[in-house]
Amino acid sequence: MARSATVARGLEGIVSHETRLSEVDGTAGRLTIGGYDIGDLVGRVSFEEAAHLLWFGRLPNAAELADLHREMAQARRLPHIIQTALEGSIRRATGMHALRMSAALLSLDDPGVDDIGAEASRVHAIRLTARVPMLVTSHFRQRQGQALALPPDHLGFAAAYLYALEGREADAARIAALDAYLVAVIEHGMNASSFTARVIASTNSDMVSAITGAIGALK
Repeated sequence: MARSATVARGLEGIVSHETRLSEVDGTAGRLTIGGYDIGDLVGRVSFEEAAHLLWFGRLPNAAELADLHREMAQARRLPHIIQTALEGSIRRATGMHALRMSAALLSLDDPGVDDIGAEASRVHAIRLTARVPMLVTSHFRQRQGQALALPPDHLGFAAAYLYALEGREADAARIAALDAYLVAVIEHGMNASSFTARVIASTNSDMVSAITGAIGALK
């Protein structure tokens, strides 16, 4: 008689990956991000600093943070080819459908999109992280019949998002609150969208494809 196979349901009890990014200890009620307790990060570092921690394995010094601010500010300027698509058929889409379609466009002006080396991947990560909020805010403002609002270069990630959404600089308390929230949820472990992105990336596909697939799973 053939023995029936044991079928695992989901990932419970399955070792699917190893990571230095985060650790969730549900029993102790503790979340560790990049080796830091989440309480030592939230409200103390900006989103950019926490992102640098995950990308490079350490918090940035002042010069590195300034460089990261500059790179993200430059990346926020969506090229004409993407803006045209956002103003066209994507404008009629809603919610996650619009995000999925617009995210797929982020490879259009990147000739190195298929370079999956470590250094190139960090460049892609910075670029995509800066641009996705601009996709969201551009779509929102177009649906509201409002002109696009490009944030000034001096604004950090959280402040730039609020500016792009509302067309004006937000007060410091709101920026700090959004920064704290973004740091608190910066790493998603192995939820469905993160798992999808990891699977796509593991096939040696490009980062834009991984992000687009993750958005499909998140929806």
